[in-house]
Amino acid sequence: MDQGLKGDMTTTARTARRWKDRTGEVNCRAWVGGPGLRLGLCLVLATSGAAAATGGPVVEEYALKAAVVLNLAKFVEWPQGTFLNPQDPIVICILGDNPFGRSLEQAVRGQAIDNRPLIVQQVSNVAQARSCQVVFVSWSERKRLRSIFGQLSSRGILTVGDTDDFAAEGGVVNLSVEANRIRIEINPEAAGQQRMRISSRLLSLALIKRTLRAKK
Repeated sequence: MDQGLKGDMTTTARTARRWKDRTGEVNCRAWVGGPGLRLGLCLVLATSGAAAATGGPVVEEYALKAAVVLNLAKFVEWPQGTFLNPQDPIVICILGDNPFGRSLEQAVRGQAIDNRPLIVQQVSNVAQARSCQVVFVSWSERKRLRSIFGQLSSRGILTVGDTDDFAAEGGVVNLSVEANRIRIEINPEAAGQQRMRISSRLLSLALIKRTLRAKK
């Protein structure tokens, strides 16, 4: 295991907090799966400062998801040519209705990945989303997911969502909540179409999904 990641996980085990979704509270340590999975979610909480951003130990669902989005970017390798300059920011865009409020902006404030600052932008159409490195596709766009993914294909974009069948429709990462627990789903085929590499450490924490083929 990467020593930096191992160290972060050890620190996280000591600083884990609790979060709640619409139906109640769940302890960070009780997340789905074995110790690696539990620590994976706790790592998100500890490294993002999401709990602190809300002013208390309980984190709202989308504050937690904002922290997850931030940390996903740390385990992705974008294709060559994505950035023109070493100082170019990593742009995280929201396509459709914004469910985060200010949580995503708070999560990335002051953060950098490989010395690249992170910024958040709201985009109103797919054409604008093509210049982003991460695109969170809102639930409001669920009826046209395949069209969106087709237009963003091969552009080196990490697509993230939290709707049913998001990964199966061709999105790279889906964040689902089941029985008061958050689950990360990853579609490696979709990541390959985007010409990006996802860390094996992140893949080991995720539920692997495949793209569903349309019936002829």
